Amino acid sequence: MRLNQDCVRDSLLYFEYYLTNTNVFILDHCLYASNQYLEGYSNPDFLYTCLKLKEAGFINCDITNYIDSPIPKLTVRSITWNGHKFLDNIRDINIWSKTKNILTPLKSISIDLISETASKVIIHYIDSKLGNT
Repeated sequence: MRLNQDCVRDSLLYFEYYLTNTNVFILDHCLYASNQYLEGYSNPDFLYTCLKLKEAGFINCDITNYIDSPIPKLTVRSITWNGHKFLDNIRDINIWSKTKNILTPLKSISIDLISETASKVIIHYIDSKLGNT
């Protein structure tokens, strides 16, 4: 399955908005992408994204596998420090659009490359405002 980078960004934005110290996000076979941040993503895309965000160390979550269902239950508790760092680089829609435009011609793009490119786009923007370009 292919990782949808827009779904990665939108999922992190959603978790940032939704999660609190006392609130968790539970994803099971009954509840999937049904909110403003996650509209348009298929259930398998959202589930796969969440699993990869956990694997990448961007979210803290528990996974419960059921014998009678191929769909695990995910309990997302928080975004990690690295998840916040990544999200801060791609949060702004203009930075995200410019980053995607730069990387679109490439066939494979890692999360690290996305973050580095977004960071460079931000630095270029700052330099232009300071008159350094």
